[in-house]
Amino acid sequence: MTHTRTLVLRIVAAGSIAATLIPLGACQSTREQLLNVNTPDIINPSTVTSGPAADALRVGALARLRTITAGGEGAWMLGALMTDEWKSSDPFSQRNETDQRSVQESNANVQAFYTTLGQTRNSAREAINAMTIYEPTPAWGIGQMWWTMGFTELTLAETFCNGIPLGDASTGVPIYGMPLTGAQVDSVANAHFDSALTFLSATDATTQQIRQTVLISKARTLVDMGQFAAAAALVPASVIPTTFANPVVTFS
Repeated sequence: MTHTRTLVLRIVAAGSIAATLIPLGACQSTREQLLNVNTPDIINPSTVTSGPAADALRVGALARLRTITAGGEGAWMLGALMTDEWKSSDPFSQRNETDQRSVQESNANVQAFYTTLGQTRNSAREAINAMTIYEPTPAWGIGQMWWTMGFTELTLAETFCNGIPLGDASTGVPIYGMPLTGAQVDSVANAHFDSALTFLSATDATTQQIRQTVLISKARTLVDMGQFAAAAALVPASVIPTTFANPVVTFS
């Protein structure tokens, strides 16, 4: 009797396991289908062959720019923690050590926003490559992307010590840059602001707003380079109104 009862229990248990395995197999199949689905919201620059697709790259680069400025946990926020503009009130060690000016090299937040800076710069370069071919007008779009590159480089120079590499992976093949001093990165940013201005000669409101943004950014770079008179000459009150605000990086 005991042997028979044990055998029945084993048969029941085996049946339960088999019943469990059937839906597990179905879940595996469903998971593979979900993971293999196309993601049309992710744009591969090598497949861009139209104006709207090129402009989508521009919009994506601006989204990354917002992340590295006031729209994310980047150089603006962490820099403000270090200079006591902000104060950490949470238990996260990465923010607390920044607030205490004892940042470790392994700080994950710093590593993350450094990576995002490189991604932003590369996204702008990808957009320039595509827009030059498929969306050259209005010209302010390309000018805005040269400004995005320059502003990212300005942020790198202001945030990190000497030894900053400026690589390029916009063609799909990574090119690793040599370590540059902060002054050298400032020079690159300044040149890219000059490139932006060549696309911003129109008189419409959008072009002029972007042009003012570029002039302010270029003046800031010149201040970092010690060229104070040249910086002041770029942004007189007659050129930059006191009501100026950059909508791309402005948050409440």
